[in-house]
Amino acid sequence: MIEYTLIDCFDLKIISKIRELVKKYDYEYNSESVIFKVREDSFSEQIDQVLEGTFPKNDMVIVMMNTPEILQKYGMNDYPITITQKHLITIMSKRGKYLNANYHDLNIKTVKNLPSAIQQPQLILKSNTREDSLVLVTKLKDKNNNKIIASIKKDGEFQKNGKIEKSNILTSAYGKEKYEKFIKKNKEQGNVLYAQKSNKKTS
Repeated sequence: MIEYTLIDCFDLKIISKIRELVKKYDYEYNSESVIFKVREDSFSEQIDQVLEGTFPKNDMVIVMMNTPEILQKYGMNDYPITITQKHLITIMSKRGKYLNANYHDLNIKTVKNLPSAIQQPQLILKSNTREDSLVLVTKLKDKNNNKIIASIKKDGEFQKNGKIEKSNILTSAYGKEKYEKFIKKNKEQGNVLYAQKSNKKTS
């Protein structure tokens, strides 16, 4: 955190520094001072850092800083949504170094659009395999034109800058084969919690 008093802001040398800080930092001000705080990198920027190997080794990636209200209605707390670097890599890769991992080969550009897709899911389902998770049907599609579904675990934890904090964890995202059969089964089991009103069809 960097702080300048309002008196400092009249110093021409400091003014030039402030112009640079505004480009890189979030800021807030009151009647006495201006405070610059480190801006969180966007999900897209974090993905690039993971692929380049420059992202902090033990940190989890922040998909979005807040859980959308629509997910809070179905039991999620308003925590950041995060994903492990391992899961992020396996989602985007066809194969890799992780043993016993599921690789989904999603397009990187598609993965970078996950935050907006999570913000406006087409369907929200109860998970058949985990009581602590919700399954979202998104507007995104994979390379084979299959609808992408995402699983989010409630009330997990993540590490960022050496600190452990609460988060909801994106545990998977992949193109769902035999989607119509999948939806029919979930309807029959009463798992559909929410369907986007603007869609006449759920397929």
